[in-house]
Amino acid sequence: VVGVGVKINLIEDVLVAHLKTAVADKFRVESFPADLQRYLESFIHQNGALLVQYVSTKRTFTSRNSGTKRMTFEISAVSKNLKSEKAHQGIYAMLDAAFDNVSGVTFTDVGIAGLTLFAVSDEYQTYYIKNGLWVYTQTYESDDIPFIKDIVEAAPLLKKITLTESRQDELHDTFIVESDIP
Repeated sequence: VVGVGVKINLIEDVLVAHLKTAVADKFRVESFPADLQRYLESFIHQNGALLVQYVSTKRTFTSRNSGTKRMTFEISAVSKNLKSEKAHQGIYAMLDAAFDNVSGVTFTDVGIAGLTLFAVSDEYQTYYIKNGLWVYTQTYESDDIPFIKDIVEAAPLLKKITLTESRQDELHDTFIVESDIP
C-alpha cells in the first residue's frame, strides 16, 4: 500500500541521526524540546545546537481515499553568535550546515521508497536576552508523498431510532408525531 508507514516520529529520528552524523563534531543535534523556554534557560552548548521538529502535513485528495501529502519540518539553530571568526561556529554556519546536509537529500529509511526535503525559508525567531542566545529556524517541505487511506465504514445502527416532533395544525392545536427511522 502506498504511503503506509510514513511516521512522523521515524522521519524526525532519521533527520536527527543524519544531522548528528554530519555535524556532531561541530554542534549538538537533537529533537526540539518540549519546553523551549526551559531549554534556553539551561542552554550550555558552547558551539550551539540544531533542533529538529515536525510542523505540519498538507493533504490533497485525488479520490475518496487517496492523494498526496507534503510534510513540513523545521530545524532551529540556537547559538550565542551569529557568526564567528572560528570556522563552523555561529548561527550562519549552522544554517549552512543544515541546508548542505538536508535540503535535496533523499532519505530512504523513513518507511517509504524515498523522502526528499527542500529548504523553503530561513527566519529569525528570537533573541533570548537572559542567556544571549539567537534562534533562527530553517523550514523544510517534503516532495509529494502518495498515500492510500483505508476507509472505515460506519457501523450499522444496532437499535431502532424514533423521531419525535411537535407540529401545529391550522387551528393552532399542537400534536406529537412519531416516526421510526429505518
